[in-house]
Amino acid sequence: MLASMPVIADAHDLVGGEVLIADVCIAGAGAAGITIARDLVGSGLRVIMLESGGLERDEETQALYQGPHTGLPLQPLDFCRLRYFGGSTNHWSGICRRIEPEVFADRPGVAEGWPIDPNVLAPYYRLAHATCGIGANEFEAAPIAERAGASLWPLDPTRVDQVVYQLSAPVRFGEAYRQELSDADNVTIYLHGNVTQVTLTEAGGRVQAFACATLRGTRFEVQADHYVLALGGIENPRVLLASTEQERAGVGNAHDLVGRYFMEHPHVYAGAAIIAHRAVDASFYLHGAAVDVVDGDDQAPVPTRVIPAIAPSAVVRARESLIALACTIGASNPRALSELTDTFRPDQIGSLLRAGTEDLAVFMLTVRTEQRPLRESRVTLTAERDALGMPRARVDWRVADEDRADLRRGFEILGAEIARARVGRLWMAVDGNGRYPTDGITGGCHHMGTTRMSDDPERGVVDAHCRVHGLENLFVAGSSVFPSAGFANPTLTIVALAHRLAAHLRQRVKG
Repeated sequence: MLASMPVIADAHDLVGGEVLIADVCIAGAGAAGITIARDLVGSGLRVIMLESGGLERDEETQALYQGPHTGLPLQPLDFCRLRYFGGSTNHWSGICRRIEPEVFADRPGVAEGWPIDPNVLAPYYRLAHATCGIGANEFEAAPIAERAGASLWPLDPTRVDQVVYQLSAPVRFGEAYRQELSDADNVTIYLHGNVTQVTLTEAGGRVQAFACATLRGTRFEVQADHYVLALGGIENPRVLLASTEQERAGVGNAHDLVGRYFMEHPHVYAGAAIIAHRAVDASFYLHGAAVDVVDGDDQAPVPTRVIPAIAPSAVVRARESLIALACTIGASNPRALSELTDTFRPDQIGSLLRAGTEDLAVFMLTVRTEQRPLRESRVTLTAERDALGMPRARVDWRVADEDRADLRRGFEILGAEIARARVGRLWMAVDGNGRYPTDGITGGCHHMGTTRMSDDPERGVVDAHCRVHGLENLFVAGSSVFPSAGFANPTLTIVALAHRLAAHLRQRVKG
């Protein structure tokens, strides 16, 4: 039997130098960490979860995220991530979609594949749907539009995929699952506890402890059989790189890969638009639908709201070695019409302009696209220290010229099909080299790839089970393990991988 212990404790109250003992220690109480902890409830394993913040946001803790960024524009790091119980699910927009199956395979000219098959992840995606509060595995627009009594544009399915994102309420993990974790007799959550160093055994090959600290100066450590870093795409590499007491280049960094291959989902908010006759029915694309989402199993349908999107088809992407991208369609903006028509030559929108601008509408596109993983796009450490004495993270975000060329090509494919279907014309911004301009690209707070997954330790930081190469008992959870990204928002896949890791830990520790 496990000895009784407080369920939610405050690390500020610990005695300096105290050693906490667990079977599994999880650093980070966001989507990944909370999912793993929930799956270990009732397992008989003593679980300690460390959360940097408290139950509410406070600015002193939030400031630990601050750090510079170079390269393409990113939102400030302390804006993207939230450092209190529930993590960034506390401001999550709730957009969910599974990563496209082809993203898991090798795509020559785009990205290496994942070391896991999408079918292996399928049962964990099912769990993730329930955890994230969405319907089952239904992401194609056609059957949903039919059930909603809505009209799709007659776009050629060999050229254009019409898909949907599902919308979670959204679920705030810290609120939704706090009581469940509080009722568990084998999980203790320590608030205000920060991992400052991953300490290895003298012989190496295993983690001996997480060295931890609070902002009030209390130092303590956690010793466990297994450790999980679930701190996000910036903090996971930051902690590993800062752990230099025994490994000069940082823990898990024998091949100089920790922090490299930083990826975002490049977002385009104002660089493309559809100019259409006002008579064109765009209602489903603009407003989506609330429908019961099902996948043919016996489970009850889940009422879910969806957002439609259009994308160059998987067939086209494979044939032309294009990155994946998808466009959602925004409401008509009268001011955008006058601004855009000033930039068009008559031959660009031809008969539409001749119809008179009073009969036209402009639908601005929001584009989410993946990027090719680049070694030079990376997280490093600065000389500046935060209030815990940790070196701050610096992010240098880069995208390949080929990505911007692919973005332009993707717009061309969509535009040609929109024109063929007599929906309208597509306008896009182009630079002097015929690529989409960099000044139209921004990040989406989707930090990925910095501890990438590969079976080859010379090509990745973690293996197919998210275990750090060369260490028996250290695992990484979250989107930092993504070797490539697709265009789908990462949260659903983060949660699916967390369910899979929890199952692996239960089997490994117990058996």
